[in-house]
Amino acid sequence: MKKLLLILAALLPTYISAQQASELSVDCGDSAKVIAVPDPGWHFVQWQDGNTDNPRKVAATGDTTYYATFAIDQHLITFVNYDGTELQSGLVNYGVVPAYNGMENPTRPTTVAYSYIFKGWSPEIVAVVAAATYTAQFDSIVNRYRITWLDGDANELKADSVAYGQTPAYSGATPTKTATMKYTYSFNNLWSPTIIAVTGDATYTAQFDSTLIEYEIHVTPEGGSTEGGTVTIDGDTNYGETVTLTPVPEDGYVFEGWSDGNTDNPREVVVDGDVNVYPIFHKCEEIITLTEIVIGKGESYEFGGKLYSTRGVYYDTIVLANGCDSISTLKLSVVKKKTFNLRAVVDSTQMAYGTAIGSGIYNDGQTVTIEAVPASSKYVFARWWNPDEGIEIFENPYTFTLTRNLTVKAVFKRAPKRIVVKQQGASHAMSHPETDIVAVIEVGEKMATVSNTSESAYRIYDSAGHLIITSAEDNTYALPSGLYFIHIDEESEKFIIQ
Repeated sequence: MKKLLLILAALLPTYISAQQASELSVDCGDSAKVIAVPDPGWHFVQWQDGNTDNPRKVAATGDTTYYATFAIDQHLITFVNYDGTELQSGLVNYGVVPAYNGMENPTRPTTVAYSYIFKGWSPEIVAVVAAATYTAQFDSIVNRYRITWLDGDANELKADSVAYGQTPAYSGATPTKTATMKYTYSFNNLWSPTIIAVTGDATYTAQFDSTLIEYEIHVTPEGGSTEGGTVTIDGDTNYGETVTLTPVPEDGYVFEGWSDGNTDNPREVVVDGDVNVYPIFHKCEEIITLTEIVIGKGESYEFGGKLYSTRGVYYDTIVLANGCDSISTLKLSVVKKKTFNLRAVVDSTQMAYGTAIGSGIYNDGQTVTIEAVPASSKYVFARWWNPDEGIEIFENPYTFTLTRNLTVKAVFKRAPKRIVVKQQGASHAMSHPETDIVAVIEVGEKMATVSNTSESAYRIYDSAGHLIITSAEDNTYALPSGLYFIHIDEESEKFIIQ
């Protein structure tokens, strides 16, 4: 007779949510099948003895308990953005409701047309039963942009907020533009640039038609008339135009000037408003003048634009300062006078240095002028000199009364050389005559302009002594900031580029 044995299939106590245990009676020596049946969302792992067969066939040799080990199912849950970009992923236990753990909600970049606000996930998040992917969902909001309306004086008339894609329309007061001295303006219902559908902030400026302003030309005194003549007016009277006013005197009158002190005849006036000016005419009276002159023999006297050297009476009709004609009479007498010879010369060793002006035959007691003229800027006047006469004079030109025959020599010397640097923002007092200047360099911001008055080339060096420019021509150079030196012949000056 076989013994009845008890086989117990049970759970390990730590997995209480798996299938409950059950008992099975089996005759000794017979075999039995034990099955581990997991709850939904769980799966069998192994028996307590490490066996993983399920179902498992066992032999009955005594009462035995088998413990099944179960584990909960886990599924991959992924959160992605609107464009499929993965935001979060991981395994989540069966039955657990997954959650997005980002520090902030997902975002979607704003476009020119829309802004986006996160509103949730699709599909709706539920407890885990299988792998799932949730995609961020957004509400879209049409963007609005600022539209600014300006008038002709660049003042803001109005500002509107207009949705993307809509075409704005101005609805404010009629734009205006302040009149100038030249034009008045009227709004022509146009805007610049041309109004288009909104794609961003925009500014539109009102456009205007312009009308030239005509001004009046008044050439008579207020409440009266001009005595002695009239005025012709030639030209347009619009702003900025030039009109010509020509005074026309009546017989016996001459034009003296305008009421504002101007004496131009004819007179050009640029119209920049109403013109209020009238001519003043002078009534002429006959004037006769007599001039009596005595000259020496061989001399001449200028009268009426001609030279007279013989005794006689001469007449000339001249225009006086007031514009009237006058008869002028010259009574010329000629007497014999003592004359002297004046020689203004240059020493033969200095002929290339310059010339002397003023040589000639003059009457006794006549006022004469001699002048020494350097041949070039290389030379300057030094003195007038005649050791035999005891003459040493440093004035040039030199004016004196001639009372004897006289020879004087002009003495020259080489002009000292100097380079003038005109530094921007500095004072440039000229303490030497201009003849000693061989070059002028005007220094501004990043620029240097060289004016070369010598016959030599100039050279410009940087602060390290590197030659950067060689030229004899006037020129303007763009230079970096720093210290520079300019050399001409034996002269040198520094300058600074800011």
